[in-house]
Amino acid sequence: MNFDFKIPYIELDPEDNLNKIYEIEGLCKITELSRQLRTFLNYKAATIKIRFNQTIFSRTHLKIDNTNEIDFRLKCTASNFISLLNQIKGKSVSYEIELKNKIMNFLENEADKNQIKKIMNLTKELFTSIHLLSEGDIYLNPLLFKLVLNLSQEACIVYKILKSWSSGFYEELSLNYGQLLNELNEILRENQKEKCNKHQNIEEGLKN
Repeated sequence: MNFDFKIPYIELDPEDNLNKIYEIEGLCKITELSRQLRTFLNYKAATIKIRFNQTIFSRTHLKIDNTNEIDFRLKCTASNFISLLNQIKGKSVSYEIELKNKIMNFLENEADKNQIKKIMNLTKELFTSIHLLSEGDIYLNPLLFKLVLNLSQEACIVYKILKSWSSGFYEELSLNYGQLLNELNEILRENQKEKCNKHQNIEEGLKN
């Protein structure tokens, strides 16, 4: 057997390849967190628009233009997401506790493994729809906005459990969505109270 020693021997550096894998993984994680932060800031801005644009509540049909498909996909995914959380929850404990238990048994129980994979995929799909809606005019539909904030909060709780590397981030983000939801509820209550007072004033004026 003849060897040509002039041809250089190419040796792959396993450490170099491993570094590239870690680099790609790190970039993906940064992209995910930055997108989550941008989504939240979009919803924060939408809340401000609702607070200072009371004409929104005077419209008879509150719809978001060109988002029917996203709206439909969100509701379908949300329905499956909530249904699966209820299955995980069982009768006695919260889904958070049960989900943590399933992670502990991930390698031993095939049914638990499948449930975790399914809830991970559904949460990812849910966050995709939530992000797309945040890029539109969701402030024109306060009721859909309220639903999205509720779902965002629950999705963050699920990711807090499933993604140990970003558990603290999603825990904080869940709290922030909760505060945003409280703010929106306050705006809706104030508007309802204002409407009641307006109708009452009109009725009293007619009587006089």
